[in-house]
Amino acid sequence: MRKNKDIVKKIDNLISTTEIKEQVKLLKKVPGIKKINYNYSVESSASLNWGVDYDASFICREVLQNARDGAVSQNFSVAEIKTIIKSGQIIIQGPSVYNLKLLFYIGGNKAQDDQQLGFWGEGSIISAVSLIKLGVDYPIFVSNEEAIVISAAEEENEIGMRPLIYSFYKIKNNENGSKFVINTYKETIKEAFKNGLEDHFFWDQNPHIGELLYSYNGISFYKSNSESGIIFYNGLNRGDIDIPLILNIEKKYKKIENKISKDRDRNSFNQDLRSQLYGIVAQSGLHYREDATNPAIKFILEETKHLWRNGKGHPLLSTICNHVWNLRSENSSAYLDQLFKPSGSIKGYFSESTPRYSRIYGSRYWELEPKIFSLDRKYEK
Repeated sequence: MRKNKDIVKKIDNLISTTEIKEQVKLLKKVPGIKKINYNYSVESSASLNWGVDYDASFICREVLQNARDGAVSQNFSVAEIKTIIKSGQIIIQGPSVYNLKLLFYIGGNKAQDDQQLGFWGEGSIISAVSLIKLGVDYPIFVSNEEAIVISAAEEENEIGMRPLIYSFYKIKNNENGSKFVINTYKETIKEAFKNGLEDHFFWDQNPHIGELLYSYNGISFYKSNSESGIIFYNGLNRGDIDIPLILNIEKKYKKIENKISKDRDRNSFNQDLRSQLYGIVAQSGLHYREDATNPAIKFILEETKHLWRNGKGHPLLSTICNHVWNLRSENSSAYLDQLFKPSGSIKGYFSESTPRYSRIYGSRYWELEPKIFSLDRKYEK
């Protein structure tokens, strides 16, 4: 394509006429675009030397996050975002519009809006860089009557960089809203985008979300429509749950924000931080008077039965038991007795002995402590 560099005319000293023809050819394949005029190209300060290499899943999340944030900021439903996958093309189509020149700049003001998931203002550029590194040329951004095609400089410049080139086109567009277009046959990328919206983001019509079990203080418990679950924090998937439960934490919490504010790629949601999220759910998402018959607690108890019947635990169940003091009440005693009754080879269950769980307070507990410890040792044997 670029072998005869000496005889290929370059526009603005940045992009060749051959490249423009290739880009126009790709733009003609985008649904709704009828007329295309090349405007100009500019060189970005971002380059392929940037030390980012997002995989297909990360690229999908960043692209859809921008579509999601755009929809929310302009009062559209997230459900209006569509993913269209054809044999050699992926299109993310959203109802919102924006000035494409914003893509040229690193940084943004999303961090000031609690409804926005973006923070650093780099997602679109990182996605373009990562796609080009994966061998996917010419990612396309469309909004109303304008389109940008991003490419990389053919050669390194005098300081050893291969900057991104933004080529602006004026178009006639028969479809409203905005689009992000990837032209690729790579199955890994197509598979990542297939269910990307529902896998990464919370919204009311998300097909993963089933029956609402309980909601309190901006934290909601739902049944999952699949065998596993998800914990959403501020609208974004922060980790899987190995039982069919969806947790949605709507509000921001300082101890979580202190962690993610330094984590551009949102990789920090390891088991330690997931435990902190479980702690928020148990302490802030359940009213202190709730007992084991609460629909969410009851569901968790029963869905983890295969674990605790075999002497294993679950971090969410453990956190709830440590923070919800009224689990066994006059109302829930019969249910718990039935749930934990002896069955088959299991002759019964016992729990930790501690004043924290006792209904006997003060000196009465300490008077009985030797007897309690004796019984504990008997059970441990």
